[in-house]
Amino acid sequence: MITGAKVAHRRLTRWGDHSVQNTVGVQVRNDDIMNVGLYHTQARRPTEARSQDAVLETTGGVYAQNEIEWAPWLRTMAGLRGDASRFRVDALDPMNSGTATAGLVSPKGGVTLGRGREPNSMSTPARGS
Repeated sequence: MITGAKVAHRRLTRWGDHSVQNTVGVQVRNDDIMNVGLYHTQARRPTEARSQDAVLETTGGVYAQNEIEWAPWLRTMAGLRGDASRFRVDALDPMNSGTATAGLVSPKGGVTLGRGREPNSMSTPARGS
């Protein structure tokens, strides 16, 4: 069973004569795998369970991103994302059971050249917005 959610807030504004788009967001996902098995087989039929586990993996992330349109043909993007994960395994063999956590921080950046615009790209907000 997989469940999750994503919430983001985007704010369009101006910095001098430049269109600016700031986005912040949160994501969470939970994977509940009730049966992960490794079996001995005979003629492709299971004969004995070598391992039969339940796995619960939960991941969450937060991010912030800034995009600036410097000219109709030049845009920059900079952002930062933090992710955390928790893994729990309940195994047939207790030696293979346990819980672990991990985290990762990722910077993000880019430059876009050209006049083309994507459907959800920055628009030019009214002054003072």
